[in-house]
Amino acid sequence: MADQSLLCNRKGGSMATKDMQWLEDLYNEYYDRLYKLACLKLIDSGASTEDAHDIVQDVFLLAIKKDIGKHPNPPAWLYKTATNYCMNYIRAHRRNYKKILKLESSQETFQSPEISDEDVMAVLESKLSAQDFWLMKSYCIDKIPLATISSKTGLSENAIYIRICRIRKQMKSLFLILFFLLSFQQCKF
Repeated sequence: MADQSLLCNRKGGSMATKDMQWLEDLYNEYYDRLYKLACLKLIDSGASTEDAHDIVQDVFLLAIKKDIGKHPNPPAWLYKTATNYCMNYIRAHRRNYKKILKLESSQETFQSPEISDEDVMAVLESKLSAQDFWLMKSYCIDKIPLATISSKTGLSENAIYIRICRIRKQMKSLFLILFFLLSFQQCKF
């Protein structure tokens, strides 16, 4: 019955406010359901509840981008898209798991280098800008919420989140190179 009221509210009225209200109603109506669906789909993949929340947020973001209001059955579209996102997540993490197993089996030939937390922090501080280093330290180590960081920096939470994702990507490549170089030095030919 709620589905019908959402579909009826979609027709008529001013475009901007009606659409936003309709999307908000859709979000409020289906967020918990999609979250439960994502949790059930991801339960055996080792995903966290945060991953399920991220998937549902991505589904609603895509719904806004794709103008879901034009779809003949928006709730079905949401369920199908959430299911597809979950399956893509599982596939991607299965590939990563296989890579990790392959890497672990190859580690038998050499000892992984010992890297202390101080070494990691020194490398990060030298390779990242002062603002990026502060941002990563605040969010990842000190566990300061995005809202607090946002109020301190004047940037939006979304801008900070995107910047953190970019810094993490930069750090990943940096530490892969560092790990490879340290491992290469320890190998005996």
